[in-house]
Amino acid sequence: MKNILVPTDFSELAYDALSVAGYLAGPSQAHVYLLNVIEPVGAAVGSGIGGAHDDGMHQVYMIKLIEQTQRDLVELAEDPRFANIYLTPKVLMGRVFERIDRMVEDHQMDLVVMGTAGLSGFDELMLGSTTEKVVRRVNCPVLAVHDLGDADFKLESVVLATDGHEDATRLVAVVKQLQAQFHFHIHLLTVITPLHFLSTKVGEEHLKAFVEQHQLENTTLHLYSDVSEEKGILSFAREVEADLIALVTHHRRGLMHFFRGSLGEDIVNHAIRPVLTVRI
Repeated sequence: MKNILVPTDFSELAYDALSVAGYLAGPSQAHVYLLNVIEPVGAAVGSGIGGAHDDGMHQVYMIKLIEQTQRDLVELAEDPRFANIYLTPKVLMGRVFERIDRMVEDHQMDLVVMGTAGLSGFDELMLGSTTEKVVRRVNCPVLAVHDLGDADFKLESVVLATDGHEDATRLVAVVKQLQAQFHFHIHLLTVITPLHFLSTKVGEEHLKAFVEQHQLENTTLHLYSDVSEEKGILSFAREVEADLIALVTHHRRGLMHFFRGSLGEDIVNHAIRPVLTVRI
């Protein structure tokens, strides 16, 4: 892992994301890019007296805002708690998601680490969060970090969720790379639901085949029954006190996404622990 992107809005959640990125960057001495995106505010449009003056004031405001943001980013990057991390602060203007996506492509990011408060109800259905959009569309692994509170992030136990059918090759590669650095235990999980029923024998065969196919080590196999995959994954992760949940997410847009959704995005929105997703 060479390059990690951490978008920040200077909130506590964004600070937690930076702390997690610093932890992950340590063993490989990865380069962490600390990004703040300023969305342009439409200049006041006037006619006659005051129009040019308003436009000039808007330009001055934007220049001042960029300068202040740059100072804030440098101050954050120079925080003694991040002294051992190779940090590069960067300020860009534009739409947040588009700038994140461009940074991922231009700098060949290996991971995006973002803070998220999650969503529920109407907001989740109609709006979605910036993190959710990044999870859905960015072509690199995304780690969504929820409020860590006073706890220090560590990697000792990871739930790797699979239904045995999706292409998890990229996800497993990332998990194995992290496991080589942090030596954590993997809980390989398949959730059995009324709509997606598997016998114990078939489920165990799928999990064993998955382990053999991906050559997993330090891994235990689990079948877990619940009313839905999402509830099963969240409940199991809570029971084993996992430090991280890892799963794939589907690249769906428009009506397909509206009707079918994405398990990865649902977990990101509702989990209380960090969630690693890789898009397929």
